[in-house]
Amino acid sequence: MSDAIKPVADKQRGFSLVEVLVSLLLVSVGLAGLMKLHAYLNLQADNALVMLTAVNLAESHLEHLHLESLHLASLRADPQPGQHTHTEQHALHSVTILLEAEVGHDTQPGGISTVTVQASWQDRWHREHQVTLETRMLLALH
Repeated sequence: MSDAIKPVADKQRGFSLVEVLVSLLLVSVGLAGLMKLHAYLNLQADNALVMLTAVNLAESHLEHLHLESLHLASLRADPQPGQHTHTEQHALHSVTILLEAEVGHDTQPGGISTVTVQASWQDRWHREHQVTLETRMLLALH
C-alpha cells in the first residue's frame, strides 16, 4: 500500500514562485479596483446628499416666496412692477449652498409672476453644480 501512495505524493509539489506572484498581482489589481469603486461611490453619495438638500431648500424657499406674495397681494392691490432678487447661503458640512431667488411681477394688477429659485454649490473637486426651479403664480388679490 505504501507503493500506491508514493506516486501521488511525488506529484504534489506545491505552487511555484511564478504562480504565487501572478496570483498576488491579480488580487492586488482587484483590490485596487474595489478601492477606486468605493471612493467613486462615496463621492456620488455625497453629491446626492447635497443635491437633495439643495432641492429641498429651493422648494422651501419657493413655497415661502409664494406665501409671501399672497400676503403682499392681500395687503396691496398694486404689486410693484419689475424684478426682485434675494440671495441666501446655507452651510451643509463642508459645502455652502447659495440660493438665489428672482421674482418678476407683471405690470397688471393680479398678473402672473415668474419666480425662479436657483441653488448652486461646489463639490469637493470644486466642480460647479446647480439646480433651478421656476414657476409662475397668479397673485391672488383679496
